[in-house]
Order: sequence, then C-alpha cells, then structure tokens
Amino acid sequence: MYAPFTELVSVELEGEGRPRRLSVVIRRVDIIPIASLQSFMKGQDEELAYHAIQALDVVLKHRASYNRDCLPVGRAFFFHDDQVRSIGGGAEVWLGYQQSLRPCQTGLALNIDMAATAMLEASELTDYMYEKIGDVQGRGPTPVQTRILTRALKGVKVKAKHNQFKKAIRSVCRGSPFEEKFMNEAAGKEMTVAEYFLLQYNIKLTNRQLPCIAVGNGKVILPPELCTIAPGQRRSKLTELQTAEMIKTAAQRPDDKARWIDRVVDQKGFGLRVDGRQMEVQARVLQNPRLSYGSPANYDPKASLPFAAAGRGFGSWNLRDVKFLTGSQLGSWGIACFANPRFAEADLTRTQAERGGPSFIKARLPGPRSAEFIDMLNACGVLTPTNPLPPCIMAPRNASPAETMRRTAEAARQTFNRPCQLVLVVLPDTGQQLYKEVKQAGDSMLGIPSQCVVSKKAGIGFPARGRPQYCANVAMKMNAKLDGCNVKLAEPMATLAPPFGPRPFMVLGADVTHPMGGEDMPSIAAVVGSMDASATRYAARVSMQTGRQEIIVDLKSMVGGWGPGVLAGWGG
Repeated sequence: MYAPFTELVSVELEGEGRPRRLSVVIRRVDIIPIASLQSFMKGQDEELAYHAIQALDVVLKHRASYNRDCLPVGRAFFFHDDQVRSIGGGAEVWLGYQQSLRPCQTGLALNIDMAATAMLEASELTDYMYEKIGDVQGRGPTPVQTRILTRALKGVKVKAKHNQFKKAIRSVCRGSPFEEKFMNEAAGKEMTVAEYFLLQYNIKLTNRQLPCIAVGNGKVILPPELCTIAPGQRRSKLTELQTAEMIKTAAQRPDDKARWIDRVVDQKGFGLRVDGRQMEVQARVLQNPRLSYGSPANYDPKASLPFAAAGRGFGSWNLRDVKFLTGSQLGSWGIACFANPRFAEADLTRTQAERGGPSFIKARLPGPRSAEFIDMLNACGVLTPTNPLPPCIMAPRNASPAETMRRTAEAARQTFNRPCQLVLVVLPDTGQQLYKEVKQAGDSMLGIPSQCVVSKKAGIGFPARGRPQYCANVAMKMNAKLDGCNVKLAEPMATLAPPFGPRPFMVLGADVTHPMGGEDMPSIAAVVGSMDASATRYAARVSMQTGRQEIIVDLKSMVGGWGPGVLAGWGG
C-alpha cells in the first residue's frame, strides 16, 4: 500500500531508440485506513471510502503485474500464452480477465469476467502489408490500397533489423525503396533508399512492390522488408471477418468460464483471501413477442410456425417465404461492382437465358418464389421492374469509389429516366476501408442510399450456395431504406407498455461513444426515436459534445429537432 521508507532504485525503460536507465525514488504518499471501509459496510458511515476500495483493488491485481507476458489494459489483464489464436489479417487474440472490487449488500464483491483483446501479430512487416492489400503482382499499390495501408500502419511500432531500433510508423510513402529518393548530405548526392542501404549497410533490397514507410518524426525512411512488427501492440479496429473469428475464439461455455474464474480467484497476495464461492442469482426466461408480417400475419419466433414443418424452427431467422408488412417500390437503381469483373460481370449483367444458367440479377425462372435477386425482391413485396435491368458499372482499377458511385447513379437515371433511388454495391470482401468510402460517397456526397453485398456470400462469380436466404436478407434491408416496413409486433403496443395504455408514446434509445484518444477529442452522442404507433419507423440524430461526458448535453434540442413534420406518421 505504501513504502515504509524512502528507497532509490534503478530501472531500464525500453522505448523508441536505445533503452534508457532511470533512477526512481519510492516514497510513502499516504496511509489508507481500511477501517473507513468497514464502517461503511456496517452502515456506520454514509460516505463510501473510494480510496480504500481503490487500494484493495490494486492489491488484488498485484500478482498479475509480475508476469512478463501480461499486458495490463485498464482493469483488464491479457496474457501471451498457449491460448493465443490467430484471427487472420495479421491479428491475433489474447485472452485474459478483468476485475473490479464492488461494495454490495453482503459485503465486498470481487467482480471477475473473462476478456479478450485483439493484438497485432509480431511478424514481418511485408507479410502484414500483403495481408492488408493482397498480392500487387509486380505493380505498385493502387490509391485505394495505399489508403488501406496508411490507415492500417499509422502508429504501429516496428523494429528495424539493421539497428534494432523501435519506431512508430508516421506515414506510408508514395514509392518503393527503388523509387523513393532523398538527399544524402554525407555522400553529397541524391540517391534512392535502396542505394543508401547498399552503400551504408551492404544490404541489397529486393522488394520493388511495397512502398517505404516514414517513422519517428517522419524524417527517417525505412524499407518494409527490413522491418518487423514489435510484439504487444493492441489492434482496435477489426474487419468483420476478424471480429467473427475473435468471437469464436473468446466464446466459452458457462461451466468452462466458471471453472476458469475459479482458477483466477485461487490466488492470494498481501495476506488477502477471496471466498471461492460464486454468487448466485435467480434467472427467468422472458416471453417472446409474436411478429406480424404481410404474410404470415402472426409469427411465433420461438416455434417458427408455420415454418416448423420445413425444418426451420426454434427461433431461427429465415425470410425465404416471408412477405414484408409494407412493401416499397424500386423504380430506379444501379449496381456498382468492386469485385473482380472477370467472374462477377456475367452474374450481374445477364439473364438466365443469356448466361445459360441462373444469374444473380435475374433468373426468369417459373413460379413466384424463384431464388434470384430481382425475383426475390418482388416476392418479398419490393416492386422492382424486370425490364430494363439495372445498369452495372464495373469499378476501374484506379478510380475512386466515389466516382464509381456517381457514375452508377447517373447510369440509373438515364436507364430508368428518373433519379436513382438506391445503389447496390458489390464488394470483393468484408474489408472496412472500401465499405467506409462507399458509404461516405452515398450518404454524404450523393445523398443516395446504398446496399452492400459481398460477392462470395451472394454467389456473384462464385457458386450460388445459400443465395436465396441471402437475397431475402438483403431485400429486407433495402425495403427499410426505401421507406417500407418489414415487420411489426403482433400484439397491440398498449398491451406491451401498460403504463401508457392507449395513449401514443415514443421509444427512445440513446448512447454516447467516447474516443480512444486524449481528453481533447470530442465524444459522439446519438439518439434514435420511434416515429409511428407500432414503433417500426425511427428517426435519428447525431451530435458532437465535449469528450468523456456520459450525459447527452443537447438531448432536448436533438429530440425536439424531429418536429411535427417527422411525427406526422403517428396515425394510431
């Protein structure tokens, strides 16, 4: 809790560049009386002894700090051990636990739960760069690939092989080591990075594809083939696929998790003992609501009737034979394809008859429930013309996503002779960078909704396994974006919210997202509210506010900003 005497110790601090040796003086700062906490727990003192709880919390975490393979993050501890698993894309999962000490009715409770965090794999920098952008096949990276590398590498610490210095990446250069030039004052001439390393270190570089990186203050340029990623770095931004793999890795059965927590608790330090018996609480299963579609009108998700006979029951989410409550009309739309045109174009531009087999965009199969996309849209209640087919723009290699989106919207306007309502975007994978640029172009620049699909999942240029279910799920998202309504609760809202009775009421949801940076970064507040009597239509507002504030400062004006016009959908 404190040092009973003053002691001078010497420690070595590793960081960027050479390790530094520092002298540290340990002094007693304060004496924390645990008796104040005991008085509070007995009801003799109304003021909670936060300092005492904080001190005990530190004591209980003390043992983990001795482990050199342990990474403390806030209240959590993560370990580099045999349970580390790769999740692809140059990332891996470390497992650990988070704990906190809380006063409760029965005394002090030690709250422990398993935790997982994503870390960068300690690997060759070139391998990580190829993981992010794929093989560039003798060419330099495209502008989109360069932006992907910049976002992925900025702030990542690398260790240089030629001098073992550790530096953080500041930016990604334009050219490779054979293209990037600088003025070598010592040699008195301009030379490339490759020429410098051959002259200075007798190192012959070979990679002509990947760009150089600027590290430290930005004045030092390094070739990626001479760098490795330093271990022990957290990875905060994950792709959809990495997130799914992380969830699989971290998932534990309740009984396995309980045994794991017991092992964590079975540690003693500073003479403190923790009761190994876990607290028990009463649990109950909530009654599920019934849903109402256009067809079927009364659907029980638990029983999945009338779908049980088809083997799709017990709460499964299946829309293949469902018609939306209120359909929409899709009279003008286009397709922007960022997937490989060699495989995807035939699926997107030709009918079944033209292609010689089922295509994604139009099958012309007999019957009302054919599996391809336009047929599925119409079957679900989204009225979509079958002639003409929507125009498809294949994204040029060096064009920006925004330009491809603009061309698609213009092609739709010319094809259907009316403004484009929606752009269907075919992505090559689940990468976040291209997705963000597409959404920014549609939402902020063009003001047109977009719906993204992944080529492999949709069977575009790939075998069409599972395409009917995928098409139905995409149709559900598109119907909502086109002002339709997919489903509502079968029971009247008044029966689900007894305090309000027959009077209209609004369901509000609100949250504040805080930045990972310092206090000078703003927080983002968001509010969403129901706009009709069945709570199926929503309006949203987003606002910036002072960082680290949990309370939404401008809530009144955010909600009031919807105004009477937005609330006109209230018809009872």
